[in-house]
Amino acid sequence: MSNSALPTLLSINQRLLKAADIKELSFIIANDTWQIIKYRQACVFLPDRLGRSKLLAVTGLTSPKEATPYSLWLERVRQQLSTQLKTKQPFAVSPAMVTPELAKSWSEWWPQHVVCVPIIDFDGSIIGSVFIVKESPWSDLELQLLTVLMEQWSYCSQALMRRKKARSWLSVLLSKKLLILVLLLVVALGFVPVRLSSMAEAEIVSLSSEVVSVPMNGVVKEFYVDPNESVVAEAPLFALDDTELLNQRAVTAQALAVAEAEIKRTEQQAFASQERKAELAALRGKVREKELNLDYVEESINRLIVRAPKGGVFTYSDPNEWIGKPVVTGERVGDLAQPSDLGVRLWLPVNDAINLELGAEIKIFLQIDPLNAIEAQLTQTSYHATQSPDGVASYQLRGDLTTPGAARIGLRGVAKVFGETKPLAYWIFRRPLGSLRQWLGF
Repeated sequence: MSNSALPTLLSINQRLLKAADIKELSFIIANDTWQIIKYRQACVFLPDRLGRSKLLAVTGLTSPKEATPYSLWLERVRQQLSTQLKTKQPFAVSPAMVTPELAKSWSEWWPQHVVCVPIIDFDGSIIGSVFIVKESPWSDLELQLLTVLMEQWSYCSQALMRRKKARSWLSVLLSKKLLILVLLLVVALGFVPVRLSSMAEAEIVSLSSEVVSVPMNGVVKEFYVDPNESVVAEAPLFALDDTELLNQRAVTAQALAVAEAEIKRTEQQAFASQERKAELAALRGKVREKELNLDYVEESINRLIVRAPKGGVFTYSDPNEWIGKPVVTGERVGDLAQPSDLGVRLWLPVNDAINLELGAEIKIFLQIDPLNAIEAQLTQTSYHATQSPDGVASYQLRGDLTTPGAARIGLRGVAKVFGETKPLAYWIFRRPLGSLRQWLGF
């Protein structure tokens, strides 16, 4: 490249970069390139709004007409040569590269020396072409200049096309008709009916369970079964410490023996003394009292071992938490559940509470199988909030499983409880409006 061509090339490059749209860019390519390469005519094909390659500029014309014989012939030639645009460098075009019908009119419209310059996208695909014709053969310097110009044309074309797409999308988004349409659509969606729902902690429990409690004051000594173990009727479950009662039985038995010895001695002395005979009734009462005390202690010792009133599954917490713990009469240790009659216990947080009717649908997702839901129906609700196992103020609910054999006692997870049907707008703004009322106080 000669030094004299460099200023002109830089000037053309500046005008290309300042082009406002594809049409202005095409005009600069078709006309200003003549300042550095002397040619007869240049025809510029670039994508239109629909992405189709179209004749946008011809040297010497402000705006090319589409229905003229020349423009129609140009379009047919471009379509013929588009299948041969495999190279990404300027290449010579001859009549032999088109059909005989088009080749007959070649000399009428173009001279023999024609070069096609492809317009290349950022991804390497060809999106347009520029046909430049001249009377004399092309020199190596001119072909080198076309290679440099091809890169400038390709870069500017793709940049303007992307900016045009962004502007077109922005204009569509900001159009008043679209905004009104979107607003109407949002309002219409606000009236779409949806079912209210809320998430709650869930635990699989037995609907037929019996509380196992402590029969008397004492200290838990040991457990005979593990948590969630099946037991039969009269099977021992746990025992209280017997040290105090065994000592009490020994003392009571000794006192009974002393009382019995005393009454025997008095009976022997009663033959000789009326006074001793009168004491027999009181001594017999004391013996009877000691016997009753001993029977009570024996009965209490027998009650130290708590047995299952019927068969089932004994559920309770960790045995290590109970062994050595002082307990009082009636304190709950666990439950004796029937595994054949299962249900679900829910803790619905107060902040997530919704109106629920008996028979409402419940879907349970257990931690061991979170992808499959277990169906249930609501059978019991609570109006008094209690503390859940996680320490959250919640309403306790119960439900019957409608899928038998799908779970076992003690499994935990989350449940989705479905309530009444409300508009979508109510479902979206229910919590924000509630928080706003609490904050504003009305």
